[in-house]
Amino acid sequence: MRNKHDVNFTNNNNIEMVFVDMEGTIFKKVVKSTHGTAPSSWTYIADLLGPEAKEMEEETKKIWNAGGYKSYLEWMDATIDIHRKFNLNKKIFDEAMNVEYWNGVKETFDFFREKGYKTALISGGFKAQADKAQKDLKINYALAGCEYFWDKKGNLYHWNLNNSDFEGKINFMKEHIKAAKISPNQCAFIGDGPNDVGLAKEVGLSISFNGCEDLENAVKYSIKQTKGNEDFREVIKYFDSNAYARYMKK
Repeated sequence: MRNKHDVNFTNNNNIEMVFVDMEGTIFKKVVKSTHGTAPSSWTYIADLLGPEAKEMEEETKKIWNAGGYKSYLEWMDATIDIHRKFNLNKKIFDEAMNVEYWNGVKETFDFFREKGYKTALISGGFKAQADKAQKDLKINYALAGCEYFWDKKGNLYHWNLNNSDFEGKINFMKEHIKAAKISPNQCAFIGDGPNDVGLAKEVGLSISFNGCEDLENAVKYSIKQTKGNEDFREVIKYFDSNAYARYMKK
C-alpha cells in the first residue's frame, strides 16, 4: 500500500473541482483544538472577550459533544448568546478575522486557476473571513456558518446562520458536484480537522494538510510539516508533479 507521505505519486489529471476547508487549512491556526473540535474563530473570539467568555464557550463544546443540543444551529445560537453577553463589537470581531494565510496559499490557488479547476470553500466559520478568502484567492463558491450584521456604532444587532455541521457541509459538496455534472472522483478535498473526515471520504482525491490523526487516517495523502515551515504549495504535487516543481521555485 502506498505511504501517504510518498512523493512518488501518479498525477491526478481528472480533477475538475477542489473543495477546501478554511480555518487551519488556508488560514493559520490561532487557537488550539479543544474537546475534539477543530481550532476556530469562534474560540478565538471567546479568547478576545476574556476568561469568563472562554470558559462559557468551552462549556458549549462539552454540551455539543454530549449531544445536549437539538441541532448544530442551536449550538451556534448558544455561542452567539455568549458574544452578545460579553458585548462583542465590530472592532473585536475584525481583530479575530485578521488572520494570516499559510505560506504558499495564494500561489496554490493560482495553480488551481491555471489548471481550470473550480474551487469551493467549506467552513463552519464566519462569512466575513470566507468573503476575504474568496476575494483574495478568487474562489468560486463558499459555505460559511455565520454572518454578523453591525449597526452604525459597530454593535452586533443581527446575524444569519447556515447549517454547516457534518451533514450540511457534505450536502453543500454534493450539490455543487451535481450542479457541475461531474463525479465525486473528479473532485479533491483539502482539510486539517476531525470535522473534515466526512468530506474527505466523499471525493476521489483527499489531502490532510498538517491535520489531525483522524483525518490522516481517512485521506489518500497526508502532508506533515514542522512548525514554522508550513507551506501550502506542498498540495500541488498531488495534482501535477511538473507544476509542483515550478511553483516551488517561485
